[in-house]
Amino acid sequence: MRVVLNTNIIVGAMLRDDGSTRAVLRMCLQGHLQPLIGLALFSKMEDILSRGQLFQHSKLTAGEREELFAAFLSVTQWVPIY
Repeated sequence: MRVVLNTNIIVGAMLRDDGSTRAVLRMCLQGHLQPLIGLALFSKMEDILSRGQLFQHSKLTAGEREELFAAFLSVTQWVPIY
């Protein structure tokens, strides 16, 4: 199934221990879902994930968040937006 993940899913998976956002991200990383992304969504995600103050209470370090985002991007399908 092809999906577009809202930035809140990525941020939520990095901030909270609730299983739902992490489960969606895990399904993408395991190939059960095919995430789609375009330039605007990528830019928004990159901007929000760079806000260190937002992640003060995250259990993940900045490096771990970057690694997780890179893993997510490695399984995304880039789509042009017209």
